[in-house]
Amino acid sequence: MALVRKLLPDEDNHDSVDIPLPAELEVEVRKALQMMLPRPVIDVLVRYFVAEVNWIDQLLHPPWFLSQYQKWWNLNTLSLAGVEFAVLFLRVCCYASLFLPSPSHTIDSVKGVSLVNIRRSCEELIKALLPVCRQLDPRGSLVRVQYIAFAGLASISVGPMDAFWEHVSCASRVAQQIGLHLDSSLWPESMDGIEKEMRRRMFCNLYVWDSCLSKRLHRLPFLPDDALSDDTLPRMRLLREPDMGADAPDVFTERLLRAQLARFWRNYTPQRGPVIEPNKYDAVAAEERYEAFCKAFLPTIPPAFALAQPDRQWDARLATLPKQRQLLHMAVFEFLCWNFRPTLLQPADGYVAGYKQVLLSHGKRALAAAALGLLESVSALHALMGGSHTRFSGIIMPIFEGAVPLLCLCADPSFPGPREEDRESRPLTPTPAGAHGSRPRSGPRLQSLEMVMKRMRSDPLGARLNSVTRSECMQAARGALATLQTLAEVSEMAEVGARTLARLIDTVDGRRSSSSIATSSPPPPAPPLAPQASSRADTVSMGGAGQHDGGGAWAGTADHRDAVIPRPQPAVDAIAHWAYDPGMHPESAGTAGSHPKFPFAAGDMGISVGATVGAENWEGFFREFTGGYGL
Repeated sequence: MALVRKLLPDEDNHDSVDIPLPAELEVEVRKALQMMLPRPVIDVLVRYFVAEVNWIDQLLHPPWFLSQYQKWWNLNTLSLAGVEFAVLFLRVCCYASLFLPSPSHTIDSVKGVSLVNIRRSCEELIKALLPVCRQLDPRGSLVRVQYIAFAGLASISVGPMDAFWEHVSCASRVAQQIGLHLDSSLWPESMDGIEKEMRRRMFCNLYVWDSCLSKRLHRLPFLPDDALSDDTLPRMRLLREPDMGADAPDVFTERLLRAQLARFWRNYTPQRGPVIEPNKYDAVAAEERYEAFCKAFLPTIPPAFALAQPDRQWDARLATLPKQRQLLHMAVFEFLCWNFRPTLLQPADGYVAGYKQVLLSHGKRALAAAALGLLESVSALHALMGGSHTRFSGIIMPIFEGAVPLLCLCADPSFPGPREEDRESRPLTPTPAGAHGSRPRSGPRLQSLEMVMKRMRSDPLGARLNSVTRSECMQAARGALATLQTLAEVSEMAEVGARTLARLIDTVDGRRSSSSIATSSPPPPAPPLAPQASSRADTVSMGGAGQHDGGGAWAGTADHRDAVIPRPQPAVDAIAHWAYDPGMHPESAGTAGSHPKFPFAAGDMGISVGATVGAENWEGFFREFTGGYGL
């Protein structure tokens, strides 16, 4: 097929070929379009999407989208391209409605039509139009990849993370069918620069989602590690502001950095022996990955997106830049959490050599620092978005991702462990039996252990490594719970996360109480936690019951005593069972069913979000975080 594309490129380019509707299908489509909401309602949602939502993933180029939208309403004849574009802007309307009400639109209706009825009407029309698209063009187009992606984004905002995973699978399949993964030299010469860049940006987003979801769900990614080559990376500015210098960030810079970040973590593997077991923690390998990240990736981040003291000269002119900066920071800290998270999967019993204890303790403190950084970044983003109720999964999921490891650390009696300055009093290498006090033999492994223990002063976790405490982690977890409980008023995902965090906090508090009762002479209460200077410049409170204390710590309602907590046994019964059973469509990865509040039709090309209230398919995810960590 590559040779055919080379010789006859235009014949294999479905994006440039429009197919007229047969007479019988045109009658069917026109009848379906009569169900469409009045244009003023759709206009409001389209404008809101462009102004308030598109900045998150940059799936659409606004000038192109708005131009096509205006042309669509003036079409005299219908074609496949027109039908697919109708599905696209209807998907946009559904997705945008999930961000309402908002600070700029405080009511739950548009032009007198309730948001629930808007979503229902759009979904019914989409359900009627999709079979026409499949019938006329089974392979798909760029527009099809885009509206599948929007269906996935809507699905994760409603609840089931598995549904988004299936949409990413479906969108990746269609993207490869139309050649988004191919070298641009194989694309038709007639394709203009805007379309080429839109294809690159779409594939870039797929790579980012695939990388993140595969880690969150502990699955293999759909796209290979090397799928994002230099040729497939976005490369041009589509929106040029007057009087903006060449060093000004582009609106797509954050997405490009996210893709490069995902590619770094995918491709970096230490050259030290075979692959280890998934749940086995190699402390040296984790430290090597982190040092490589600090030395190889951090210097590539532009000053406007820097983790510490970013350049804010463009913030006033690029309104979305502060929010995009926080999105990147959240992604960085989330990847760092994944790097050190296996420290929590180590068995609590058994002998561990002194030098390994130091490395393990160091990894746990690094995990705590990363989780705290993640929560601070997401709270900053939430504040920039108005701090109001939201279904945006980019707020809800990171709160949970950051809070659960902190609770697991608080349940670990060895946390926070010996500080880095204490390590000189402990042997960093095993001492042979019968040779106490002898100098260990030098070698490559000893040198590696010594090198990985040297921290960079400018690394994103270093400022917190020797100051993090259990009480600070508990405060942050309580603040996260308070925020999720607030968001649960509008989000099923937040409700499930809040319910789980509440049970985990109760479990940890129960263990602390048991430990206090078992202590013959309980220690006197510690003084309130003093405000600490945050290692991050953009710290904002998560809000709710756990208020920010003015510094880097989170002020919760519980005492701040660093009690010694015995590691509890796995308690899987502490996890609620959510009855979400995805049904696979025979033609593609889709889910069946509908959400009672936000009904979405099921079928091919990623159009379903399914499930019942609170039926988030996080159970396997929760089991690893809780049962696997001993909670």
